[in-house]
Amino acid sequence: MSYNRHPGISWDWTPETWAWSPDRERWRPEHGAPGECVHLEVTTEGIETTDAYDFWRETVFYNFCADPPDSDTDIEFKARADALIAARGEFYAYESDAISGARTHRQVRSDDAEGIDLGLVLAGERRHRESAGEHMAQVGTLFFYDAAHSSQVRWSPHRGAHLSLRREEVVAAIGGDVPSATLVSKALADSALAPFLRAQLELFSRRIHLLSNVERALLLDSTIDLALSVLRSVAGPLAGSATPRRNNLFVAAKTLIARRLTDPDLDAVAIAERLGCSRATLYRAFADQGLTVSEYIREERLQRAMNSLRMIGRKVQIAQLAQEVGFRDPSNFGRAFRQRFGVNPSAVRGTFA
Repeated sequence: MSYNRHPGISWDWTPETWAWSPDRERWRPEHGAPGECVHLEVTTEGIETTDAYDFWRETVFYNFCADPPDSDTDIEFKARADALIAARGEFYAYESDAISGARTHRQVRSDDAEGIDLGLVLAGERRHRESAGEHMAQVGTLFFYDAAHSSQVRWSPHRGAHLSLRREEVVAAIGGDVPSATLVSKALADSALAPFLRAQLELFSRRIHLLSNVERALLLDSTIDLALSVLRSVAGPLAGSATPRRNNLFVAAKTLIARRLTDPDLDAVAIAERLGCSRATLYRAFADQGLTVSEYIREERLQRAMNSLRMIGRKVQIAQLAQEVGFRDPSNFGRAFRQRFGVNPSAVRGTFA
């Protein structure tokens, strides 16, 4: 088997299989997936010690921002990983010194990533914190990671393996919206199929170099099927505890909107994350009421502005009021106000004061 090589990276495909290559640029969604299962290796071996940590975090991590290096990681950091990548999903086996980082709310908003990981700790421990709670995975523990939610992850020196699954297959397996990673991780421990998935991931990670490309492709596909079966096996308990019913969700969202109306960044992403549901579920909760999330937020802001203009006197500054009801741009506020009420904001000031 022939490999293409670049400092710290080797891969086994040709441009006919996949036009993207890791020596030229980071992968982007427009690069798509390979035409067949391919193998990629990344290692800090051979990388200058002072560059190793930055090389690792810039080459390996997607949907996750590793913390900046400190003096210790500059001197000591070592890591390596094997990846199998196919159209249906990916498998990663790795060992690494300690690393931590986060998936920020800004990243969730900007890249709309769809990745979902289901993995196993083989050595060390992994701590995952999100708004729904915290999950600690030790040796032999399965874990779950959803890039659609902000979170923090802290690994000790470790070995691990995980699958990257397609969201649509996870949604189909669970039978609805994907609950928080904390809830799923805890539910996985109770599945009767979990020991089989743990054994498969551990064996796959140890024997990946002994397999042919055909064997890797077959095992990747069967491991994805097993992982989805595990998720189907915990779908019932998750459905009972993951998110509130849509009517209750709508009431909770209204309360949150009223409390954070002055925040110009308030939108469906922020609301869904705060309430621990998916955007799709939030949209349906509002659609049940004949509304959209953005329409409701806009109407609440304009109604609050109207009430303020009528009651607080003629000295109120329109630009200041616009900010107080969550509009960044006073001119946008003025246009929205005229469209809604048929008059300029200044014409309403103090009419009931």
